[in-house]
Amino acid sequence: LGPYVPAKDLEPEAILKAMTLDEKISYLSGINNFCIKPIERLGVPSAVCADATSGIRNIVVDGTILPCGMAMAASFDKDLIRKAARVVARDGRRAGISILLGPGVNITRIPTGGRNFEYYSEDPLIAGKMAAYTNRGTMKYGVYSYAKHFLLNDQENSRAGIFCWANEQSIRQIYLRAFEQYVYEGGKGFMSSFSRIGSVWTGAHGFLNTVCRDEWGFHGVVITDWINPQLMPVNAGLRGGNDLWLLHNTSIDASATCNQTPHDGIALLKRAAKNILWVCANSNCVWTEEEYAELGVNVDFSQMGYTNI
Repeated sequence: LGPYVPAKDLEPEAILKAMTLDEKISYLSGINNFCIKPIERLGVPSAVCADATSGIRNIVVDGTILPCGMAMAASFDKDLIRKAARVVARDGRRAGISILLGPGVNITRIPTGGRNFEYYSEDPLIAGKMAAYTNRGTMKYGVYSYAKHFLLNDQENSRAGIFCWANEQSIRQIYLRAFEQYVYEGGKGFMSSFSRIGSVWTGAHGFLNTVCRDEWGFHGVVITDWINPQLMPVNAGLRGGNDLWLLHNTSIDASATCNQTPHDGIALLKRAAKNILWVCANSNCVWTEEEYAELGVNVDFSQMGYTNI
C-alpha cells in the first residue's frame, strides 16, 4: 500500500460525490486481508484492521497481551476495561492500526463454547457495558472498535452458515442487548457473523437496519467476519445493512449488484461507501504527528508502511 499519508480534513460527503462507480464498487472489499482500501486519487488513506480481543493478533508488533475478556469482565471494573483498551489501542496505533476487530460480546450460553474466552459474560448487560468501555478506551487514540459477532454466534462447531432459531423476545432481551448497550454508549462498528438468523445470513438480515440503525440510532460500519462468498452474498448483504467485506474478492459481486438490480444497486453501494468513509474520517486516519505527540505517542509516518500485513 505504500507509506501512510494522513488525510486531514477528510470530508465524506465531498469524497462520495467525487468517487466513480468503479471506486465505490472496489471500496466495499478489503485489500491485503485486513485493510480498507485507499482511494489514492482522492487522498483517502487505507485503514488497517487487526484482531484484538486480548491484544494485537495479526500484526507483528511488540505489544501487550492481556487476560481474556471473561477474566477481565469478572472484575466488574469498567475503568479497568477502559485502561486495558487504551493499552491495546496504543500498541495498535504504533503499528498503523485504525480499527480493532473486537470486543467480542456474544453470550456464553454453554461452558463448552469454543470462543467463550473472548466473550465477556453470560449476562448481556455486563457484556454490553464492558464493550462500551472498551470502545471508550480505544477512541482515545482514534482507534475504532467493532463489536462482534452479530448475531447468535454462540458456538464454533459448524458456525459457517449454521441456522440459529430464537424468538424475538429472547433475541432482544439476551442476544441483542449487549450490542444495544454498546451502541447507546457510543459504539460505531459491528462485525457480522458466519451464522444465520433463521435461514438468513446475519449480514443480510433486516435487524441491522430496522433495529440497529432505525431503533437504536447506530451510525457506523458493519464488516464481515473474514469472508465466505457462498454464505455472504453482496447484493443481499448491502440490502440487509452490511457495508464492508473483509477480503479482496468482493468487487465482482458488488459490480454484479449494479447489473442485477440497477434500480437501486448504485444507491446501496453509495450508502455503504458513505458509512465506510465516515468511520475513516473520524478515526486516526486523519491525525497528524503532532496530534499523536500530544498523547505521548511517537509516530513516524515515513516509516509507517504496510509491508508487515
